[in-house]
Amino acid sequence: MNLLLQVYNIADYGILDFKDTFNISDDDFIKWTKNIILQEGDCIITNAGRIGAVAQIPFFGKYAIGRNITAIRPMEEIIKPAYLINYLLSQYMEQEIYKNTDIGTILDSLNVKGIRVVKILMPNSDILEKYEEFARPLRELIEINTSKID
Repeated sequence: MNLLLQVYNIADYGILDFKDTFNISDDDFIKWTKNIILQEGDCIITNAGRIGAVAQIPFFGKYAIGRNITAIRPMEEIIKPAYLINYLLSQYMEQEIYKNTDIGTILDSLNVKGIRVVKILMPNSDILEKYEEFARPLRELIEINTSKID
């Protein structure tokens, strides 16, 4: 099953909401994923409408991103997936998004250029590794339990 993720599929706390999913054909999946095929640990962020809503791609499923969503792939030698999603959900990140949002007459937007200049505070690699060891299994449990509820 190929799912096309829409802005409304991004729930609170970095989780995907699978209640209202949009299945697409293999041919459409190829078209929607010509720039990036999402993989476990990737984060997605909305850049129009509900600006700055974030979620992380779980370890299950095959997903493409729809309009007004940008993918962020962690370079794991630099930043770990569990740290990245929790950082993206932080109040500090909310402020960074606000500072980098283009205010429009009709619609505000966070363009890719604005996402690229967001500052990420990084702990040293030992702390980052320990954080990942602790947080990633918890994140997977949340993903499993959330998918069962939906």
